[in-house]
Amino acid sequence: MVVAFFADSALSYASAEVCTELIRDVPVITNVSITNTDVLTGSVYVAWSSPKVIDSAQTPPPYEYKIYRSSDAGGNNFVYAGSAFGLFDTTYNDLNLNTKDNPWAYKIEWYSNGIKVGETLKASSVFLTTLPTDN
Repeated sequence: MVVAFFADSALSYASAEVCTELIRDVPVITNVSITNTDVLTGSVYVAWSSPKVIDSAQTPPPYEYKIYRSSDAGGNNFVYAGSAFGLFDTTYNDLNLNTKDNPWAYKIEWYSNGIKVGETLKASSVFLTTLPTDN
């Protein structure tokens, strides 16, 4: 359902409801979890689902996922972290990170026969901070 908000704060009529399913033709990140909290030996577990709709004529094997990470949750400065090979190799353990002081964001690029097909949206680990008060 779609509605519009106008500059004068008026609301339009709602459109007709429609249900559909997204075409999953690129990987989707499903999990970014801190598995060890440490300044030097922290680790992050990253998992994603493989594409469900593949045209093997246009995207032939071999398949590769390139994993990129950023040391800020906003994912502004991604650097290469590693690769996974094959369509169903969909997990990655990122080791020796500072998970105590930094959040981590990830994105995954999918390659078919050495050519980039698409990439995931970025996803980040949960990172909590506290602000003390007088009580």
